[in-house]
Parts: sequence; structure tokens; C-alpha cells
Amino acid sequence: MHDPIGAPSNTHPGPTVICPALQISIYTDKDIYDAGDTMDLGLNVTNLDGEMNVCFAIWVVRPGDEIYLYMHLHCITLPAEFVYVNPFFRRIVLPILAPGTYTWHAAFLECPTHEIIVEDTAEWIFS
Repeated sequence: MHDPIGAPSNTHPGPTVICPALQISIYTDKDIYDAGDTMDLGLNVTNLDGEMNVCFAIWVVRPGDEIYLYMHLHCITLPAEFVYVNPFFRRIVLPILAPGTYTWHAAFLECPTHEIIVEDTAEWIFS
């Protein structure tokens, strides 16, 4: 199984950081959800470096290591000294899902190669 950028899934033991000046954080408002619950998906981004072109991707790994690509923005420009903090980046009303552990991934990727520059994850349970 591979993630959307071509690397084997579940190989990241924690946040991946190649560029320490660029940071990303993804998080949920709760750890456990049921059908009909509203999930507030939070996203924080900090670029303490100069302007840079990156790809931006968010995906979720479902039980059984199935990957669902939620969003991919190709070759966007992050301004220098950019700071974004939004605990309500997405508000999602959850349908009936297979029970188990799910993991959101958020990453900035190199434009031409999709190599991960920085990545964060948020694990949650659907009961």
C-alpha cells in the first residue's frame, strides 16, 4: 500500500520534517466519533522561511490501510513569514463508517517530485 505521494504507508513514526522553518499540524476536536457526529478538523501552518512553492495534500488512512485523498493543491506559493491557525479548517458531519482507527495526514510536498517536506498526522476512532 502506498500513500498519495508514492511512499509506503504507515512508515512515518511521527511528524516528518525536512525543512524546520516550515511546520504543519492537523488535529481533530475529539478522539472518538460516531455516525452523525460533527468533526472539527483543525489545521495550523507556519512558514518562517522565505516564499516557497509547494504542493499541499490532506488524506485519511482508513482501517485496513485504505487511503482516501481528501485534498491536493499542486504547486501553490506560501508567502514568507506565513502563519495560519484554524481549528475549524473543515467541519465534517460523519456518515456511517466502518468501525476502527482512522488517521488524517497533512503534508507539504516538493512540487516536481512530491517528496514529503513536512507532515503531521491525527489519529481518531470511529465506534
